[in-house]
Amino acid sequence: MNFHDNIQELNPLKASNPTEKFIADLIFDKFYNSDGTSHIIREYTFDSLLSTHFFTLRDDNRFHDESSITTKEVKKVFQNLIKNHFDEESVFSFFSSLEGFINVNWYRENQNILDSIPSGFKIMTDSTFSIKLTKGNDQLLDWFRQPEFIMFKKKANSYIGSGDFALKDLNEDISAVLRRMKAQCCYIEQIEISFIKNKDLVLKEFIDGSLNLITYDTKQRDQYSNVIEKILNSKYPSYQFSEIDNRAIRYAEINNVQDSICLESILRSIDVNKDTMRDSSDFAISPTDAAKNINQDSIYKIPIVELTKNQDKEYFTSTSNVNYLRTKLEKLYPTDPHIVIREESGDSFLNNYGNNSIIEAKKLFKNNDSDPVYILDVFPNYVIYHNDLKGIDNGQTLGEMVKTIFYKTPKTY
Repeated sequence: MNFHDNIQELNPLKASNPTEKFIADLIFDKFYNSDGTSHIIREYTFDSLLSTHFFTLRDDNRFHDESSITTKEVKKVFQNLIKNHFDEESVFSFFSSLEGFINVNWYRENQNILDSIPSGFKIMTDSTFSIKLTKGNDQLLDWFRQPEFIMFKKKANSYIGSGDFALKDLNEDISAVLRRMKAQCCYIEQIEISFIKNKDLVLKEFIDGSLNLITYDTKQRDQYSNVIEKILNSKYPSYQFSEIDNRAIRYAEINNVQDSICLESILRSIDVNKDTMRDSSDFAISPTDAAKNINQDSIYKIPIVELTKNQDKEYFTSTSNVNYLRTKLEKLYPTDPHIVIREESGDSFLNNYGNNSIIEAKKLFKNNDSDPVYILDVFPNYVIYHNDLKGIDNGQTLGEMVKTIFYKTPKTY
């Protein structure tokens, strides 16, 4: 397979580009997976009388250097998090909820001692530890599912994981090789990654069979995308495709618009999804009544800030009622009516705003008492692959995909 971005950082907590995140997902185990399973924790109990959580580590999982995963390594992970990643939301929430945090925080702020762990964390044996919180007992496992809580050890300048694959070769800007470490985890024994920048060459390598699969971001519009679109439209039956779980969401925050007529005027001017019914039950008057009361002589001046890259589409068109003014975020008055266009991953969007049904509806909605948000575009990403590959389902991440994929006819390289 091919990634455009090179590997610049092997620290899993600093993985930033798609290549680094993909590799970190395969090399390192999280404390808990999103489905509640764990390759690190064998047993978990909560003693309500003691108000204490007890954890037992698995004894059938080891680091790639064959060393054991012990509670001392858990402590080192926690020390690294509280020292270097304390500002991350899940990290702050966890440590600030631990018993004894007040004392530790005093040393952080006054003595610059940053790696002390609150007394609520205790090592009991090499394989068991306990956690006592002052708040958030029902949130602990959710925090441990977050990407910051990853098991790894640092040895010299290397980061050693316990995941299904290990990085066996890294050739600067050319290639990387991941090799399977656990016989029962998946079918694929080795993953070879190239870092080809030229899209035409990537497509040629794929058609020639040198690459077994490629990814396609639907925001791209070029000659490369024209060929991929033909594959998506089944013009080339030798290939298949599946949507992968990292689509991008482009949306508009409609801030401080208290006037229902103004809001309806804005919605009518959006040059997207005009055939989609909007749910206006949150507003004081219905769209029909608003339309009757719109004063054609009145003009609402609404600043717009676009915080997206390579946006090639205008979503808001000035009308007789609304005049849009492009500006920069720093020039806004925070309390004035304005619109901010943002773009982020589907996972990040859902964490902030709701569930998948909201994305599928592509409509206006309100999150509790917040300002309205309108989904402008959903950009799915696809993986394109040859017909001899099987086991790929829609909605998987790339990391999940390589663990289920197999060849209809076994291949060796």
